[in-house]
Amino acid sequence: IDDFISYAGRADTKGKKSIHTGTAYRKSLERYLAWLPIHPLDANRDTARAYLEYLNGHYVAPKTRRDYLGAVRAFYSFLVTEYKNGILSKNPFKELKLPKNERAKPLVIPPRADIDKLLEHARTQRIITGRGAYHANEAAEGMLIIIQLLAASGLRCGAIHTIKKEGDALSYYSKGKRGKFPFSELPAALLPLIKGMDFTGWTPARIARTLQRYCIACGLVEYSPHDFR
Repeated sequence: IDDFISYAGRADTKGKKSIHTGTAYRKSLERYLAWLPIHPLDANRDTARAYLEYLNGHYVAPKTRRDYLGAVRAFYSFLVTEYKNGILSKNPFKELKLPKNERAKPLVIPPRADIDKLLEHARTQRIITGRGAYHANEAAEGMLIIIQLLAASGLRCGAIHTIKKEGDALSYYSKGKRGKFPFSELPAALLPLIKGMDFTGWTPARIARTLQRYCIACGLVEYSPHDFR
């Protein structure tokens, strides 16, 4: 896997490969190898179809299935054409028809009233006491900040967990590039909260799940984190 990811980086037409792309390749291949009941070099077209059926049965979204299968296809192509001058004669995933991407949902920009409802719900959640209070409060504090941050900054949801405080700005990593967002462009009331927060654990999946629960609790349309941009 390491040789393949290194090769993919060198073969990129721009001369570099996103750190996130390399990580995604590795995770996709590790998932495939964990499922694979035979040696990788013994895979055939039936193996490819079986893996697609496995992904279908686990309710993996079409785009994610394409990503998983695309990584495996590229890996086998590497084994056919590059690794040790080609240790396979055929790519078992070459002829597999990949799932079509679903058409992206149009953005539904939340009105200010809905944002206020979500923020108020976060405030009520953070006063929970008793068993599980720490985690409930930590999640509520995080969402209270993240909802406001997404609405005020236009940052991508995927950039949130990469945020670090540097001087008078937030630095982040998005779409393979580093960026900075100055504190001066954020609401003043948000600054003390941001400066004391660790964003590391706030992955896109966690933000989306928590936001969905909040929307349901508030009786709102189930907004996507991207809608706040």
